Amino acid sequence: MKQLLIALLFTSILLPSKAQAQLPYILQDYEMDGIWNSGMSIYALNGNYIVTGIKGNNNNPVNKEIFIMKLDKYGNVIFRKDYNHPGDDYPGMYANLTRMNDSTFFFFGNRSQPDTVALLMTFNRNGDTLFTKEYSGSGNNFFIGRSCTKSTNFGSNSLLALTGQVDTDEMYNVNIRLLLTEHDGTIVHDKTYEMDGHQWPFDITSTGSGYLISGYHEISTDPYSKDPLLIKTDSEGNLLWSKTYGEELADHGAFVTLADDGNYLLSTCYGEEQAGMGSVDNRQVIIKTDTAGEIIWEKKYDSVNWRYTQHEIHSLDDGSIVTVGTKATGPMNVEGFLFKATPEGDSLWQRLYHMAEWQDNWDRIYDFDTTMDKGFVTVGEVWYNWDPVNGDGQMTWVVKVDSLGETTLSTSIPNRYFTDDIEVYPNPATQYLTVDIPDFIHRPEMRLRVVSTSGRLIINRKARSGREQINVSDWRPGLYLVEILRNNGKVFSKKIIVR
Repeated sequence: MKQLLIALLFTSILLPSKAQAQLPYILQDYEMDGIWNSGMSIYALNGNYIVTGIKGNNNNPVNKEIFIMKLDKYGNVIFRKDYNHPGDDYPGMYANLTRMNDSTFFFFGNRSQPDTVALLMTFNRNGDTLFTKEYSGSGNNFFIGRSCTKSTNFGSNSLLALTGQVDTDEMYNVNIRLLLTEHDGTIVHDKTYEMDGHQWPFDITSTGSGYLISGYHEISTDPYSKDPLLIKTDSEGNLLWSKTYGEELADHGAFVTLADDGNYLLSTCYGEEQAGMGSVDNRQVIIKTDTAGEIIWEKKYDSVNWRYTQHEIHSLDDGSIVTVGTKATGPMNVEGFLFKATPEGDSLWQRLYHMAEWQDNWDRIYDFDTTMDKGFVTVGEVWYNWDPVNGDGQMTWVVKVDSLGETTLSTSIPNRYFTDDIEVYPNPATQYLTVDIPDFIHRPEMRLRVVSTSGRLIINRKARSGREQINVSDWRPGLYLVEILRNNGKVFSKKIIVR
């Protein structure tokens, strides 16, 4: 009977149910008529993916237009539609694509020329535009759409929540504006939140009884005054409170989501070191607050980095936290990352991804979504020999990974070693697991990390040169990921089974 139970256990590990079957990995860039383009939002939909972004106009690449693209599970383009308009159209901030119902999506951006106005655009799953609606500021003031969501738990009369920034008549003042509309774009409530200086919204989410708007607050006369900002409103958009966070130097704006316990999570970066002439090097930060905006915990990760940015944040069903962003991995190299932490904010892993193989490559991730197989799909942009005038070489970039952030494709950022010479065996293992790192590969800063499929960190310590044996006899039977890392870049990884 015991052998039968063990056999059944490993069958369940190795042969997941059909509903959770592993979707294909994707590592793909997308050329669009030879014109520069950038993916900004992505939505996973029944094994397919909806991507929105911005591209140069075919007739005049300096002008910008919105595109919508649908991909199959392999990353192949099902359709792409471009939306031309005189002047420039933008799809708002990153992670701006929202599902209105089973067949309708919307985002909130802006349109310029002759005046800058906010733009609500709705379309069906075939990319056909259902309607667009423009919203202007008062007088000659601009209104720029940034982010949107749909209200939840407000009864049957759900509203669209649209937020952006609006100029004021006072110099150096930009305020946040919130529109609550019917599904046809008709305004129900219109609120502006006045503060000194600049306030830029990055993200908005529904609390069930109101809204959270996150972004940043900056006093224009102080170049180091920028701080993450969080605003809470009731269901009609009335201000309940606003809070700023951060430290002495200029920090980044924040993205926001609800934690599994009903509190709030913010992803941002703090300015940690002054780099000269208003420039600040940054560090990755996640903040958890209570429903009054008071900090429960604040966690900093990794080391200071000259190009750290952090964007969308999600809380998964098990309470774990996932974010995406961009960090520098060299003097002129920028890579995208996917980061996972426990519900308490303790780091589980950070995966780095790249596409370009040039020495000076800039690969960025802006948004992500969870997938049917409990993995992740990300979108951003990759630059190949970028031309700053015409944008040539800038392309939309999609990466699909599994629940551990892994892929069979070459998406990690190791310093280039002879990683075939690293050995981890036997597989399966019962008593001991051998890790063998040859002397000519080993570096003092290398780390050995072992993670279970549930995300539990088993080992996290300095890697040893040569051959070492790890006793696994008391580990739970299952699948584990063995990694060798250097400077947070993955040098080697292998999935092993412990029996």
